[in-house]
Amino acid sequence: MNELPYIDTQTVTVRVPAAVVFETIERLVPRIARGRFASAYARLVGAADLGVDHGPVGFHVVHSAAPSVLVLRGEHRFSVYELAFRIEGYEQSVLSADTNAAFPGPLGRAYRTAVIGSGAHRIVVWRLLSEIKRRAEDTPSDRADR
Repeated sequence: MNELPYIDTQTVTVRVPAAVVFETIERLVPRIARGRFASAYARLVGAADLGVDHGPVGFHVVHSAAPSVLVLRGEHRFSVYELAFRIEGYEQSVLSADTNAAFPGPLGRAYRTAVIGSGAHRIVVWRLLSEIKRRAEDTPSDRADR
């Protein structure tokens, strides 16, 4: 499956250069996705990527072009999904998270309802973007000058 159906895009403005935002994503995402809850959830749904090689649990990097794009992809019993971070701007950045996913079969449709239809996906991605923004803006100014 190369092209996955579009789910949503969420965007936040970050008051630092794109390079700082990109570095923050590279540092933060693997840590968040390696927690006990994420690991247990990934095993429960049968995720193909269980966080080996310090990658985020449930994902692997399919494209990285610093400082503007980082695309993660994953799959499990109920879904094939992609989360793409896109960063635009110079002194101030606009960070977008695009989600695409397919939910094959009846169990996939039920999973989509539980995750997308309930709003849980939107909340999780918004919290992730908010944390990236907070940490990037807290970066010492000598690194923010890049």
